Amino acid sequence: MKNLILSSVLLANLLVGTVTAFTQTIEYKYDLAGNRYLRQVVTLEKITPTDTSNTPADTNQTNNTLHNTATKATETYGKTTVSVFPNPTPGVVQIEVTGEMPQTQVTMQVFDLTGKTIVTQLLRESSAKINLSGSPSGEYILKISWSGQTKEWVLVKQ
Repeated sequence: MKNLILSSVLLANLLVGTVTAFTQTIEYKYDLAGNRYLRQVVTLEKITPTDTSNTPADTNQTNNTLHNTATKATETYGKTTVSVFPNPTPGVVQIEVTGEMPQTQVTMQVFDLTGKTIVTQLLRESSAKINLSGSPSGEYILKISWSGQTKEWVLVKQ
């Protein structure tokens, strides 16, 4: 059932088009019986980095700078805010948690569209980087889990 839902969401994302995929995301939540109980539209912010001195070296980036078309997805859960950027990414994705850090272990996983795990790592500080520069271009699923909550984002690797 989970694979069917994930496939449906990805197919819907592809049908909507790349322009809206970078400006908003629609989040659905289902109960154990498969009934949808939440539909939420999440708006992505456009970011234009001014300081690239902390940007990691990436062979897929031009002159070690981020592209101006990058967006920043920000989600708030109670007193915790999670930001994921840049998306689309040339290789390195930044995850930032602000506000109250979760008391439990925060797990980040990246899957390709076949469901194969590409990266698994723990968020030990308020920010982390996931390096996808060794992976082929395409779409990936970023899944962040803590305290029984799970949130997924579609990442686009250029």
